[in-house]
Amino acid sequence: MMTRSHAPQLTRWVATLSLLVLCGAGCKEAQRPAHLPEPKAPSSEPTTVYATPESGRMRVPTSDGKACFVVGFEPASPKVGELFLAHTQVLGPGCNGPLAEAEFSLDATMPDHAHGMVTRPVHEAAPGTGNWTTKGMKFHMPGYWKVDLKAGEHAASLNWNQSAAAQ
Repeated sequence: MMTRSHAPQLTRWVATLSLLVLCGAGCKEAQRPAHLPEPKAPSSEPTTVYATPESGRMRVPTSDGKACFVVGFEPASPKVGELFLAHTQVLGPGCNGPLAEAEFSLDATMPDHAHGMVTRPVHEAAPGTGNWTTKGMKFHMPGYWKVDLKAGEHAASLNWNQSAAAQ
């Protein structure tokens, strides 16, 4: 028996399934899910990029244009509940040249559910290269995850659709 509390989840599931079917039909660029807000005009807020497994390595510029992050997961389509790596390169203005920052963080939350990951990722740097490997990532349930990236004063985020089919 379905109750009213299940209706929003069912609606999101149907919207997600529709998006996956459309992307499977040949779209190359990730599209913004209908239930997520439009990205805002440039400001001091982190830039939001919408990503799906089909996107491969994702280029995520900061809203001020002073840096960008290039992020890739290993495996490229993480499975629900399994550990994976995130490889991030921090680049300077115009996404050119490495930006070696002393501090880096990458974390993920599910805004629709008001919780984060069940793991505490660890970040390892390749000194002076702007390259970071994050170990211990786990999307423990399907749905939309907001991945927040921060290097020094630079911040950006991307929304990731963790497919239930990737189980």
